[in-house]
Amino acid sequence: DEPLVFTGIRRLGLRGMKSIQSQFLQPFVLAFPFLTHLDLSCTRITPAALEALGASATMRLKSLALDRCDRLTGESIRQFLVQSPVTAGLEELSLYGDSNFPSPLTEEDMDLLFSTAPCFKSGRLQYLDISSTPLNKHLLLEVCSPQTKLRSLGMSYIRDIELSTIAEFLK
Repeated sequence: DEPLVFTGIRRLGLRGMKSIQSQFLQPFVLAFPFLTHLDLSCTRITPAALEALGASATMRLKSLALDRCDRLTGESIRQFLVQSPVTAGLEELSLYGDSNFPSPLTEEDMDLLFSTAPCFKSGRLQYLDISSTPLNKHLLLEVCSPQTKLRSLGMSYIRDIELSTIAEFLK
């Protein structure tokens, strides 16, 4: 009757596991309480499940991928990244979206992420993919903290930003 707990596993990749129903995905992921790397891309993860992950007292993620999670809202992603200690130490973050599954994040969400999320404020991000998010020059150059450790930056499907702005951000 006791739930299974996998204390030794630190990395969990569920990319593309659409066959796992939402009601099973949350307890499954929570069965790995000491994760440092989590890929939930293209899964049926829900805002409620993200909130439950954010309440974990033991999980401290260094790497998180939420690519093309079509059930998540901008608000749920924002709250997870801004309010949860689980994501405070992120060094790798992928919020990739494309023309078929664009990011649910709004310009206001991006402003709040850049200005208040610990993973952005710390400047420790090494990998960041924010493809299809609503970025503009002001957000990237004036709101986002310098990311001096950045080694990889994904910015596909962003129409309203000029190459000169990206170059200035990278400098």
